[in-house]
Amino acid sequence: MSIPEIVNEQVMEYVQTYVEEKWPDENEEERQLMEKELELWAVSEKRDIQAKWEPEQVVEAAERIVEIKPEIELKFRIGDTLVKGRLAEFGDQIHIAQLNGRYAVILEGDSFVFDKAFSPVELLQPEPFEVVAKRIAEKKADPNDDDVPF
Repeated sequence: MSIPEIVNEQVMEYVQTYVEEKWPDENEEERQLMEKELELWAVSEKRDIQAKWEPEQVVEAAERIVEIKPEIELKFRIGDTLVKGRLAEFGDQIHIAQLNGRYAVILEGDSFVFDKAFSPVELLQPEPFEVVAKRIAEKKADPNDDDVPF
C-alpha cells in the first residue's frame, strides 16, 4: 500500500469514527445523510472545505497522519492562490479563518524567501497584523460572488 493510500485510509477511518461517535444509531437519518455526503466528498476530484469539524479535531486527525509521514504536504487553493506547506504546520503556522462569509488563510513564519524573479512585494514594510485584520474585517463581501469555488 502506498503512502497516499495509507493517508487516505487514515482520514476515512477518522471520519468514520467521528460519524459513529456523533450518531451511534446506524439507522438515524442524520447519520445516513452525513455518510452519503462524506462518500460524495471522498470521491470528488476537487473538494471544497466541509466546515464539519472544529480546528482541534482537524489538528488531531492531522497529527495521526503526520505520525505516518511527517513531511506530508498540505496543498489547497484559496481563490486563485495556491498555498503549499506541510500538514504538520496546520493549526500552528497555517491557519484558516472565516470572516464576512469569506475565507482567510493566515501563514506564520520567521522569514520570507523569494524566488529569482523580482517582485515589488520584496520591498514591503509589513503592516501590523491588527491593521490588516481590521481592513479585512471592514471589507464588504462582493455582491457578484456566487460562492461557487469554480
